[in-house]
Amino acid sequence: MTDPRSGPVCPLGRLAPILLGLACAPARVRTDSGVAVGNPGNLRLALAPGDGVQFEDARVTVSELSLIGCDRRWQQVVADAELPLDPTQPLLVPAGEWCGVVLFEAALSAEVVVDGLRSRPDPLALWTVELWGDTAAAPGTDLALWLGSPGWTDRSTIDAWTDPVAPTDEREELAEDLVYDSVLVADPDRDGPDDDDPEVAWADPDLAELDLEDDPGDGGEGRVVRESGCGTETETVQALALFAVFLGGLGTRGRRREDPAGG
Repeated sequence: MTDPRSGPVCPLGRLAPILLGLACAPARVRTDSGVAVGNPGNLRLALAPGDGVQFEDARVTVSELSLIGCDRRWQQVVADAELPLDPTQPLLVPAGEWCGVVLFEAALSAEVVVDGLRSRPDPLALWTVELWGDTAAAPGTDLALWLGSPGWTDRSTIDAWTDPVAPTDEREELAEDLVYDSVLVADPDRDGPDDDDPEVAWADPDLAELDLEDDPGDGGEGRVVRESGCGTETETVQALALFAVFLGGLGTRGRRREDPAGG
């Protein structure tokens, strides 16, 4: 005769989906373009010289640098990085057809040389640098980012950066000039940007903002790609919570059957 206190036996088969969920790591949700295929390429960065102004040991710090696919979906390349503006130190980037680049929270630092006099001013805040074009470089072609273009500043305007007491609005105007003179070019010779390289993307104040952070191309959440695991982190947490409730229910029923007089 069956002991009434034992209760019904829970078949292991009913627990299999839950156990499988526990053994399965949560999927990683991507919000990048998903277009990176083939061998990776290189992105070379450089700071254009001014008119009578040279820059040495130039660097740009960014909270994020991402390439923009021609469908306006993006793929992050680096985050929280200091990048040398030196074409001899290329940045490895995913392969793909890219129509633009964006730098978030960018700040420029460099040693400024004017008439043989050197100074190292505080970093120049550029904030967001968005460059966008209509046609991608040929697949497999390296890219080069040119911050500014030759002659973007001169002996008189550079004071807005090098003079620590220069008006803030003059410094901001200089930074804006630098951003709007920047270009992304194809770099088939793999030697960094120069005047002969075909332009891929540029900054256009009249172009509608890409608004990449809020609208990467599909309503604001990026394209969800399950690269591993059986579900997103949210789905996995929900499954674990349901399993905990299930176990709690089994424990309560067991205690009640062990003490029938207490009910």
